[in-house]
Amino acid sequence: MVGMPRPKPLPPRAGIDAVRFRLPDPPARDAIETELIRAFPERAEEIRRGLAAGEVVDRHGNPVGEYARPVKGEDVWLHLAPPPEPEVPGTLEVVYRDGDMVVVDKPHFLATTPRAGHIRQTALVWARVATGEDELVPAHRLDRGTAGLVVMAVHPRVRGALAGQFQRRAVNKRYLAVTKLPEGAPRAFERRSRIFKQHGILQGAEVAGEPNAHTRGRLLSEAEGPEGRLGLWLLEPTTGQTHQLRIHLHALGMPIVGDDLYPCIRGVEHEDFSAPLQLLAAGLECSHPVGGQRMRFTSARRLSAWTGRWATEAEIWVGTVSGEI
Repeated sequence: MVGMPRPKPLPPRAGIDAVRFRLPDPPARDAIETELIRAFPERAEEIRRGLAAGEVVDRHGNPVGEYARPVKGEDVWLHLAPPPEPEVPGTLEVVYRDGDMVVVDKPHFLATTPRAGHIRQTALVWARVATGEDELVPAHRLDRGTAGLVVMAVHPRVRGALAGQFQRRAVNKRYLAVTKLPEGAPRAFERRSRIFKQHGILQGAEVAGEPNAHTRGRLLSEAEGPEGRLGLWLLEPTTGQTHQLRIHLHALGMPIVGDDLYPCIRGVEHEDFSAPLQLLAAGLECSHPVGGQRMRFTSARRLSAWTGRWATEAEIWVGTVSGEI
């Protein structure tokens, strides 16, 4: 029998998880303070205030000042205010919510989860604040530059059931993209290729070998842009390689408008939010983690570079996106 997940020793604050720190050898309270300040010297006063207020705790949630015999290698938890971050424009909308799952619609430039450089400005933190659900965890990841739908588990008991659907490719995902539309561009395509992206290298690429990426696409509409003809594409990836849609569309000679990596890397200031990647996670269909019923969600967002007729919900969800190349 699977037990109930252990509560967090220190609850999130403003949607942000506490920092976990392993003490090398804490023989007394003063040594704990010393070790923490050695690890975070610029936070010395913040650490002292936390210790004095009983807000540095052990794995049981007890303030470390109450230790009689601290154990070597003990973990402690504490809150450290994140450094300032550029405020991402736009809002995060809660599309669906029940006691087991939440679906949000995130803006461009908002990372899904906290990582280096992005802590407060993330979909996870925004969603926790919006819903009051401190245990929210995303079931999958959406690139920072991509806007649209993200599914989150309300509690750890259902995270595996949700995340497993993405891993098994049991989730139906639909994207909308605005691309350059050169003369002779296809009206539909189906692309299979092998994509390789080395860790630490910004760009990925198609390489020789057995395909590990598959995308179907159909052109929904055309419009004139400031630098030529543009197309609005409905895309259905059946795999989830990093930058898959961006790489496939670039390979077809139709790079996504606003892409700062494909076909070439463009230097963009960290706080420049003026030209978002014109890619939207517009539709998502998955099974409820408890009830099992299929559920379908559609983003209400639009892509800012598109001036033509927008896709209807029926177009996003009609049958299977199909084509050949």
